[in-house]
Amino acid sequence: MSSLKFQFVTGVAGLLFLVVTNAQEINATLKITPLPEPLTLKYALSLAQDQHPSLQRVNANIQRALASEQSIDAGDDLTVRLEGQVRWVGPPDISPDQTNDDHRLSLIASKTLYDFGRQDSRQSAASDDVESQRLSYQEAVQEHHVLVMRRFFDVLLADLKFYRYNEEMAVAYIQYDRMKQRRRLKQAIDVDVLKLETEYQKVRRLRFNAEAMQRQTRAKLAAILNHPGQLPSTLAPPELPILKTKLPEVEGLQELALKHNLRLRVLRKKLAAVQQRELVAQRTYGPTLTGTVEAHAYTRKLGSSDSWRAGVTLDVPLYTGDRTHALVAEVKANEYELQSQIKELEYNISQAVLETWLNIDTLRIQRQEMKTRADYEDTALDQSRSLYELEIKSDLGMAMVNVSEAAFQVKQTDYAMAVAWERLKLLTGQLDSDLDKQTISTPGDKHE
Repeated sequence: MSSLKFQFVTGVAGLLFLVVTNAQEINATLKITPLPEPLTLKYALSLAQDQHPSLQRVNANIQRALASEQSIDAGDDLTVRLEGQVRWVGPPDISPDQTNDDHRLSLIASKTLYDFGRQDSRQSAASDDVESQRLSYQEAVQEHHVLVMRRFFDVLLADLKFYRYNEEMAVAYIQYDRMKQRRRLKQAIDVDVLKLETEYQKVRRLRFNAEAMQRQTRAKLAAILNHPGQLPSTLAPPELPILKTKLPEVEGLQELALKHNLRLRVLRKKLAAVQQRELVAQRTYGPTLTGTVEAHAYTRKLGSSDSWRAGVTLDVPLYTGDRTHALVAEVKANEYELQSQIKELEYNISQAVLETWLNIDTLRIQRQEMKTRADYEDTALDQSRSLYELEIKSDLGMAMVNVSEAAFQVKQTDYAMAVAWERLKLLTGQLDSDLDKQTISTPGDKHE
């Protein structure tokens, strides 16, 4: 197989030289840290938590929620203000102070002491909003993780596909060239030559399509890794121990998904926030207890000119019409909508778990078939080599092509199965524990 690898490397040399050259020029301009060569799946997945533009958009939602939470937390803070009044008066004749200046400077501090639960409900709703956005960020990171894996596998499969068609094109050309020689010797006619030329041109087109796919898949991988224009030339095929994992029962996986699925948790947090806002709406026109302390300085002192004041005010609305009912009705509509979304999502997630579970089970059987075919093609190639050495068979080409095709199908099945496992983990909320055993840190954590 070493000769086959050598043919493969020489076949893609031109493409990879162009890729590397262009990548170096772009990276020199943008000052992007180059990707390692060869690029491993582990390294590529480690970049899935970097600030890719798609993740930055979700991060912006976290920042907005945090700003809203901070604003609400400050809603009942102590308020201190300085108030100045400049005026001139014409005092009455009976006033003991006949001056015209009647200026005043006041320092006033006030604070809401108790609003009968409105502020607590606002803060709880804001906290649930922040948590829902953080869960959305975790989901986006995990979706990004699975997409990186898919893009990585796409490149590996594109290389195998090119390798396969590169071999077949060489075989088709040799057969076509031999038929032309036979025609010159009057041992074949034009239609025989045209038939083989047609086959050669078809495989040649497929080979060039595969070469284009090599570059296209590398461009997509570079983009998802936030290294646009830096097309990796070589990738290291990964070990996939997940393929040997025993598939659990689907009912248990569905239960896990309904408890831990991130998208469900996001909606449930949003519902909790709406329910807190319903309490706020019910208490919007409720009583308020406010404390006030004032200090004053005057240029013209009268009997009512106090130097300081301190007091507590209780404001109790007695009639507000239908305002409270209207506010509650609006929040209730949002609550009903979220409840219906949760129910629908629960059904969809249970169905997605079942479909993914069945897909993995099907791929497991397909993998056994593909490995059996690969073993057969290897054995058939060995037999063709033996016949070649005995000069019974003159061409090993198609046997080698069949081995390449079988190897491609084995890897295609392996990679599809690995992605399906990651998708199953994502659906059941188990993927975050497997991201290189690292905790996903969400932007805006208060402890950071």
